[in-house]
Amino acid sequence: MASAATTGNEESIKLSTQSYTMVLLSEVAYRQGGAMKITALTLRQEEIARMVAAGLSNRQIAQELGLSEGTVKIHLHKAYKTLGIANRAALAAMVSARARTRAKKSREVSCAVSPVLKEGDG
Repeated sequence: MASAATTGNEESIKLSTQSYTMVLLSEVAYRQGGAMKITALTLRQEEIARMVAAGLSNRQIAQELGLSEGTVKIHLHKAYKTLGIANRAALAAMVSARARTRAKKSREVSCAVSPVLKEGDG
């Protein structure tokens, strides 16, 4: 019984470490301007990059987009070259950093634009 609990705890720690690593990678990508570089990708490369960040495999992406798995790999390798990165983890980190940047800007804009209601105005 203790063995199963230990294995569960070890798995939880492993997942926490992976999540933390992805957060660190995305912060590094953001600080190096990677979030801005994503705009240099083609529309298809950006679409595939978002799917990679969502956790889809090359096969799943290919099926979703009606492409061959080889075509997905070609798009990914061209994206890696354009962005100056080596792998899909770095790509996912860049996409995540960009999404966080957009969400933050969106919140800032909505806060700046939304009127403040005074008591009795609504």
